[in-house]
Amino acid sequence: MSNASGFLRSFELGTAACAFAIAVVAQVLYAIHFYKPHFQSDDAVLNLLAESMWKQGTLLPEGWISNNGDLMVPSGALLIAPFLSWLPNGFSLHAIAGVFAIVVMLAAFLWLLRHKVRDASILLVAGAFCASGLSWYCAHVLYQQTTYLWWPAGFFAGAALIWKRRQSKAPAAGSRWIGTMLFLLVAIVCFANPARTSIMLVLPLYAFDRALAASSGGMNGHGALRRWLERSGARDRFVVTALGAAFLVAAAAYAGLMSAGIVSTDYSASNLHWADGTAAWKNLSLFLDGWFPLLGSNLARFNWREGVWDGSLEIARFLFAVWLTWVGVSECSGVHRQKDPLRRALTLAFLAAFLPTFFLYVFFEPLAVDLSTMRYFTVPLFILLALATVHAAALPRRNGLVFPLVLAALSVVVALTSAQRFVFYAHQPWTEFWRVGSSNPMRLAATLEREGLKWGYATWWNAGATTVMSDGAVRVSPITLTNGELRPYPAMVQRAWYASESWHGETFLALDFAEASPQNLQLLNATLGPPKRIIEASAQRVLVYDHNIMD
Repeated sequence: MSNASGFLRSFELGTAACAFAIAVVAQVLYAIHFYKPHFQSDDAVLNLLAESMWKQGTLLPEGWISNNGDLMVPSGALLIAPFLSWLPNGFSLHAIAGVFAIVVMLAAFLWLLRHKVRDASILLVAGAFCASGLSWYCAHVLYQQTTYLWWPAGFFAGAALIWKRRQSKAPAAGSRWIGTMLFLLVAIVCFANPARTSIMLVLPLYAFDRALAASSGGMNGHGALRRWLERSGARDRFVVTALGAAFLVAAAAYAGLMSAGIVSTDYSASNLHWADGTAAWKNLSLFLDGWFPLLGSNLARFNWREGVWDGSLEIARFLFAVWLTWVGVSECSGVHRQKDPLRRALTLAFLAAFLPTFFLYVFFEPLAVDLSTMRYFTVPLFILLALATVHAAALPRRNGLVFPLVLAALSVVVALTSAQRFVFYAHQPWTEFWRVGSSNPMRLAATLEREGLKWGYATWWNAGATTVMSDGAVRVSPITLTNGELRPYPAMVQRAWYASESWHGETFLALDFAEASPQNLQLLNATLGPPKRIIEASAQRVLVYDHNIMD
């Protein structure tokens, strides 16, 4: 190796390692501190479920109502619950789940890829993009909300096990150990919601395994039926047990709990129905508008007056998103000619995860609502990132500057993007590096604590987040407000919060200014009586009553 080429390799590896370190550190700092102003009531569900688990000493607390059939076992709540014996139920405990999610996702993603990608620079850059979440939307549901962690992390861990089994030199002993691990992985993840995981985990893993089996040959059974059984995996004990039986065990346990009334749920987004032509076109438009933002590029919405530097970074993200899309189209169109077993397996896994999700998203209601609902494509998106990594590793490495410079440029882009999105989003001066802004829940929590209020109600976005931001000192339970009538929020709540015996004495109702319209206040006075006092918070009007308004 010449001195020049050695220097280029060192430069390439150094920039990749720096990018990986910056992306991971930025995401961890965001999880433990800088995320506070963005903390939402959807995120607070982990803390509130953990509290119910801890108080009742069970994984499935009585009275908890889940949403869309998600039992949230496993979930980050399992990590938070044990600490409640010593620590208040606040943002710091939520950060534990966030850091765990970052570690688990990166470990699973890199565990699979390291078996094929020997170039450390490419692997580090891919890991940096994975740590960045590609877009803020994906990073939020993966690393802060953690709801969507289990399916992509489960896929990569399961795919690594399947790959290990196919490459094992001792197939009998290796298959038993790997089969047991995969069985447990699939059964545990599927237990939370078998309907979702059938598409987001089991089907992609099945496609991945069948692609590897076909690539290895050995499917030469005599007769059409036997050949079909071989190709489908029906004669493969590993597939039948580790995927099929694991899923059926989880589905049977889930159905048993539901039918026995041990757990209960509210169906909203999962209550699917066919979309008419107009709705299907609207759903397709939402998908097309959201695809590049999901990949981290918002070039179409960028205001160039924000600055040349930001504009250049946005163009770089757009080009990367275009390349990632091209890799997906190219690999899918040429999958029948692909000789590399891992690339072929990842391509078919991507299709198995993407096509059913796309079909449901476009042709059924009410999945497609806005850009945030593009989160349903998180699993195929990260499989695509893994596929692009393997694709890049297979590119010819000719002597020259092009490849090292492109990789270094990608390293700079992902490092700056991570720092900008997750640490310097408010463009604060260095002298106030650790300071964060405030949010409505943060300000409301401070107001309620200052006023000595302990128990009350608010609409969804001002309820759970405020409870967590007060470190559990104030219980703000979510309600719906319709024509002056208060009702318990239908999902992700504990029924005990609304029982009259749970609290006696002064309670409050926190309303946004729009909710506190003269008409609503008049209706509330008619149903609840006049408030004892009214507190003006920064963005809320807090009505204080001398009794429990849910009686």
